[in-house]
Amino acid sequence: MERHQEMAKILMTSVFGIFLALSLPMNILLVLKMQRIRRENITRFNKEKMYLAYVLVITVAHVIGGAHKYAYPNVIIIFTPPIALILMSKDVRKGMRVFFRRSRSSIADSTITQRIT
Repeated sequence: MERHQEMAKILMTSVFGIFLALSLPMNILLVLKMQRIRRENITRFNKEKMYLAYVLVITVAHVIGGAHKYAYPNVIIIFTPPIALILMSKDVRKGMRVFFRRSRSSIADSTITQRIT
């Protein structure tokens, strides 16, 4: 049984190493490209800067989760993307408001219909 655990540990460490080897340089290149876009086209930069922040936040969450094998980092990995998306995107927040308003109004309509019948 110990041999299987050692193999699993080696595999997970290797996968995490590959993740770091690929994602960190890609994020550095992304930041450099965004700096170039900022100089060339400020409108495009303003539209895409939230995507940059989102990608960086998600990468950091995965690095924390991969570095630690406890419950809290796994929770961070699971909940960071939707929370970051909600915090960083006006369109998502607007869509959520519309959804919840419609949900409340449809619940109120069904309650009124049930009282009438």
